[in-house]
Amino acid sequence: MAIIISVKAACKSLILQSLIILGCIFVINAYPVITQTPSASLMWLPHGLLTASALLAMQFGHSRLCIASILLLISLMLPWIPIEWLISQVVQDSMPSLLMVTMITLLWDRDRGLMLSGVAISIAVVALSLGLFVVASLLLNQYTSVLITFLPAAMQNLNLTPMPILPLLMTIMILFTGVVRLFIQPSNRHSALLFTALMLISISLYFNRQFPLLVYSIIAIAFFVMILLDGYNMAFKDELTGIDGRRALMQFVSTLGKKYAVVMGDVDKFKNFNDKYGHDVGDQVLKMVATCMNNVGGGGRAFRYGGEEFTLVFPNKTAKQALIYVEEVRAAIESRGFQIRKPGRAKGKPEQRSGKTKETMTNVFVTSSFGIAERNEANNEFTKVMKASDNALYKAKSAGRNCTVINK
Repeated sequence: MAIIISVKAACKSLILQSLIILGCIFVINAYPVITQTPSASLMWLPHGLLTASALLAMQFGHSRLCIASILLLISLMLPWIPIEWLISQVVQDSMPSLLMVTMITLLWDRDRGLMLSGVAISIAVVALSLGLFVVASLLLNQYTSVLITFLPAAMQNLNLTPMPILPLLMTIMILFTGVVRLFIQPSNRHSALLFTALMLISISLYFNRQFPLLVYSIIAIAFFVMILLDGYNMAFKDELTGIDGRRALMQFVSTLGKKYAVVMGDVDKFKNFNDKYGHDVGDQVLKMVATCMNNVGGGGRAFRYGGEEFTLVFPNKTAKQALIYVEEVRAAIESRGFQIRKPGRAKGKPEQRSGKTKETMTNVFVTSSFGIAERNEANNEFTKVMKASDNALYKAKSAGRNCTVINK
């Protein structure tokens, strides 16, 4: 299940980035004059966007995006630096590859915050990866003729312009590691960095390793989008379970019409469960319950109200119409147990443990109770409907738990 959720999150981020990439390719192909001879207003657009992106990332404490924005800004301003050896043709030609390696390195790195020690470690990691890339490139250049003999015959005669075959293979390998990282731990910030690497690769392949100002602007805009999405997630998503939180619920209320049903539910005897198995296991229970809640059908939307309490809202549904979908959720929670490690469990794979040690695993199950209420003449406001559903939940508890009660 965790793998499926990870793949879904990664694909969602990649779809968003793909739309931005397609838009970029469309603009570049449809309006080549803009990218080759930008107007005076466009000349300063990427500088301002990258500066603002760095400041915004700094405000949110996103060290990787901050470093990436600053590096892109420096590469954009290199031609203005009056140091001949620093802006040599070799440096300018290698800049897309070096930036690409930097982005992939930051993708694998973690946000260490903007403390001096954290920034120093991130810079050291980037410098090390750049050094390794330079050494690998030199080796490729030195042994090109030998390495080509290992390629299939069809690829040995392949003439790619402007990127030779071996640097292209290295580029694909670096990109592959970025994709792997994205699927291991998907997030908007990872996707933004991967998007930057993709853009750098496309530029090096199709624009003779020159960066149009429009592409710099689109990269900065992508950073903006990802940082804003992170801000949205912090404000509206529940940190533990990943589903929408109470603030998102209050915002969603304003979109409801005159017909809807509200469901209040919680985990039965959750405090006793926490006391017995510990808060770590309790957090796993909440995540499992949230997953079941989030899979509710009938157009329902799930929210974590607080603690072990969850809220389901069904627009354009009566209480009886919502009941069938709530019962599906309740049954899913009841049947979905998981294993808990008992103290003293030996380490290693199951087949490497003795029979006595294997028995230190225990299966646990939890149940949940729900109360449903609908908007009507007596309860014509959301707060009243929620209170009525909460009263129905209390009746479900009194009726023996693990059941659903409709407010009457």
